[in-house]
Amino acid sequence: APLIGVLVGGFLTALGGFLRERKERKRTIAIALAELLEIRHRLVATDIIFAQIRARVEVPLQAMPALRTIFDSFLVPNDGIDERYNNAVSLLAGIDPLLAFSLRSKNTLPKVLASLRGLAIGSGANLEEFESVESSIRLAVVPNLNAAAMELARHHSWITKRRVRELVSQ
Repeated sequence: APLIGVLVGGFLTALGGFLRERKERKRTIAIALAELLEIRHRLVATDIIFAQIRARVEVPLQAMPALRTIFDSFLVPNDGIDERYNNAVSLLAGIDPLLAFSLRSKNTLPKVLASLRGLAIGSGANLEEFESVESSIRLAVVPNLNAAAMELARHHSWITKRRVRELVSQ
């Protein structure tokens, strides 16, 4: 009887440790997923807003980079999302370093595009061509952000994966 009690106690202790570790892992993944979805949302929402503007008002392509710069400056404030995302990915690296590695630079595109846009405007480059390139880059990046979000959601739970799939499809 004492031996059975020790075995049951050991099993329950191991089970409790496993459940606590699993809960902490899911919490870390959820934080990274929320920040990645926020980055994705800002990128996709900006594209949707500009598509709606161009559908209603005829805006020349050469004016779009300046309009994007103005939009970035006052409508989409950077409220520490880069720092939060980097912290979340760093926490995730302690659990799954390969997954964290694949997510590491997903938040840099908006800053890179803004810098390139500033250079294009300042240097007198062909802004119509630059807008075309920027739109192509944005279209190429969104599927990567979607795939990264789906991968994180898959590591979290099947319910989260289903909900993220629905969100991404919208």
